[in-house]
Parts: sequence; C-alpha cells; structure tokens
Amino acid sequence: MMSALLILIALGQVPAAGRELTRTETESRARRDLTVRLGVPAHDVRVVASDSRTWPDHRLGCVPRRGVEEPVPVPGYRIVLDADGKRYTYHTDLTGRIVRCEESLKRLLPMLR
Repeated sequence: MMSALLILIALGQVPAAGRELTRTETESRARRDLTVRLGVPAHDVRVVASDSRTWPDHRLGCVPRRGVEEPVPVPGYRIVLDADGKRYTYHTDLTGRIVRCEESLKRLLPMLR
C-alpha cells in the first residue's frame, strides 16, 4: 500500500501534505482521467465549465448520504468536460480527489447543480 502511495506521489497524482490543488491542476487531472477511461487523445477532451463548489460531505455530491453521520462541508470544484460531443461531470475536493459523477446520480441530487 505504501509503495502505491509513493508511486502516486512520484507521478504527481497526490499533492504534497497540506497543499491544495488549484483549479487548473484539478481540471488537468479530470481531463487525464477521462482520456484514459475513453482511450482518446488529450486534445479531444476539453473543459466546458469549471466552478468552485462546497460539497455537503466527503462523497462530493456524487453518492447519496446514508446513515446519520453529520455532514462536513468539503470545498472543491465541479468540472464539466466534453469529448466527442458528450458531456462528463467530475466533482473534486482540493486535495486531489476526483470523482466522475454519473448522470443518473445527478438527477437524484438536484440541490447540487
């Protein structure tokens, strides 16, 4: 497990402790994730929207809350990418966590749009 973390740090996937990622850095990571998922060149994926958000908890607004745990607001970004005319939405925090949100889940959570 520790070696996997060291590899991620070496590849620039995990920010240094205490360092928050910029919007540009999170956009680049989301674009990189989508290019790998789709198997398309990076120049075929573009950012069409990016804005600051405060998510209700560590799930970053992509998964409905369960249980009675108290929500802890998490600052981050909502990034919308376009690849071949199709839109893909990512939610991030400021530490480097990036989650691709499926369309069906977004319909369940209209308050996060």
